[in-house]
Amino acid sequence: MRLFFFLALIGSLHARTIELRFPDLAFPVQVSLPDNFDPAKKHPAILYYHGTNGRPDTKLMRRETGQNDWIVVGMSYFQKGQLKLAPESFKKEITLYHSVRQYLLGKYALDPKRLYVSGFSKGGWMTDLLLQQEKTLAGGAILGAGHLHKAARPQTRYSFKKPIFIGVGRLDGNYPFALKALLHHRSLGGAPIME
Repeated sequence: MRLFFFLALIGSLHARTIELRFPDLAFPVQVSLPDNFDPAKKHPAILYYHGTNGRPDTKLMRRETGQNDWIVVGMSYFQKGQLKLAPESFKKEITLYHSVRQYLLGKYALDPKRLYVSGFSKGGWMTDLLLQQEKTLAGGAILGAGHLHKAARPQTRYSFKKPIFIGVGRLDGNYPFALKALLHHRSLGGAPIME
């Protein structure tokens, strides 16, 4: 299934932020370009998935990456509320991921070897699934979440030591699942660390 989208340049967000609008998507995806963006150079990117009932945002990741070099993307979901792992709904989320990736490759000189994913809470669970499923991801950060389910595709070892950061509070109810994520991604040949 191919997903088509509409673009709107929104001046009120940030001088270098655009919104990607997709049919049936409640909130547009935000793309924040670095201050030193150069279409002749390849740029790394990080896709950030917000928590339940949040909205696409680039501010948190932009604070971490700084104003230069990185393309920061605030991702959205087709699925409202908590993450449910019905195959059809996850398939739509994967299609959205690939549509955004293709757009960045074609329009904004994304370096395909330096595409990362991160997410908090609901976004952390999505990040765990995407890291398992997508060989196109260079690594990621699972925040306030962990590992609960294996991705739809049969599990294969990573072709390189994929760096994965897992961040969770010791008293967080997701702490056991974060430990499970550490072990699961290690078993796939990744290089996860947990803090």
